Amino acid sequence: MDWDFAVVIGGMASELAIILLMIRGRSFRTFPIFSFYLCWSLFSDSFLYYVRIRYSSDSFFLIYLIQLVIDSVMIFAVLVELGWSVLRPIRNSLPKYSWVAREWVLAGHLHLTTDQSQLVETDRPYRLQLADGRAGQVILSRITVDGKPGELLADFQPKRVCKAS
Repeated sequence: MDWDFAVVIGGMASELAIILLMIRGRSFRTFPIFSFYLCWSLFSDSFLYYVRIRYSSDSFFLIYLIQLVIDSVMIFAVLVELGWSVLRPIRNSLPKYSWVAREWVLAGHLHLTTDQSQLVETDRPYRLQLADGRAGQVILSRITVDGKPGELLADFQPKRVCKAS
């Protein structure tokens, strides 16, 4: 028995043990994507080992690349599932489309009171979150007097990302 075979068998035995523990503890209901990923991983590991032994290295490499893409997509899905399981206790209090993470390019004006203007500085980056859920990094370019008493007008523009040369 060579070491490659021992490592593959050990890995598959570990995956099988985790699958059996999840079935016994009924946690496959809470984490269905993770459970499916474990089954997929067990199948793909054994299949790839078989292909590595029986076929040429070119065939193995092509099948490995296909499996790698599928595996990467499934790992991303597992991470999303685990992230949502962490947020499950507060899910009802989150905004409706909070699962969509977007960074908007925002530019415009803000009306500030005199007290609010004391809390901000020009030429400093801020994260601006609008009432409709859009958000983005902005820099306050200037603060000027608005036509109304006690109000100021703050101009903001998108934060420029400096590229290293």
